[in-house]
Amino acid sequence: MRCEEVFSPKKYEIPENFAFYSNIAKALFDYLQEVYPGLKAKKVLELGSGTGVATREILKRFPSSKVVCVDISCEMLRTAKKTLPDCLYVRADAGDLSFLREKFDLVIGNFCCHWFMGEGFLKELFNVLKDEGICAFSIPIDSCKSSFLRKVLKKIFVFLKKEGYASVYRTYSLKKTVELFDGMKKSWKIYEVKECYSAKKWLEVLKSRGSWSFMFAGMEDVAEDFWQKLIKSEDSLDYTWSVVLLLLQKTGKKVKCKVCKSL
Repeated sequence: MRCEEVFSPKKYEIPENFAFYSNIAKALFDYLQEVYPGLKAKKVLELGSGTGVATREILKRFPSSKVVCVDISCEMLRTAKKTLPDCLYVRADAGDLSFLREKFDLVIGNFCCHWFMGEGFLKELFNVLKDEGICAFSIPIDSCKSSFLRKVLKKIFVFLKKEGYASVYRTYSLKKTVELFDGMKKSWKIYEVKECYSAKKWLEVLKSRGSWSFMFAGMEDVAEDFWQKLIKSEDSLDYTWSVVLLLLQKTGKKVKCKVCKSL
């Protein structure tokens, strides 16, 4: 399923999501200013800007910057523009930035890059970044923390495979995520977010964030039917998200990836 078909402002803007994305955005910018104190950015590009949750943080930290927001969903952009009218909004696929004719000091992606990062994404970033320009991304990675929710999701994947459905399970390890950006100077840290909801609320939350479609693309309804069989709607489930806060800097020299073994 395409990104623009997944996200709806009405579903997306539930209280649980606002807190979730806001806290991650704040952690990302705190880390950015920790690593690059005094950073100034005249031009900022935000990828997958959605309804403007992270955009608010950009405007707070860099109030005099020109901010360009890119998202695949017209509805999301319209919603953001109502409350944040001073930014420039562009409907486009964040995985293809060839339409941009200017370069930026800072590129932001808050919990969205897993939708479009691939082999060509690094080249796109190089093309839109100024020399010494910086990217700041928050990207979900595979959590090694055991939880009942994680076990349920794995059972669904096993069930789908047995039923003959092609597996589209897409998760990124820390190592794999960092290596995608070989050639750039890197800094990163892991940020964890723990949530606990009823099974019914979890389904709503995962759908509203696009996570359900990301995990079960083309098999969402079948996966939901099996979910209903595995757990009761009132069951309480906890889950800890592992999010890598990744800072990248464009340099004149190719930088080899060095993965921190302690993470």
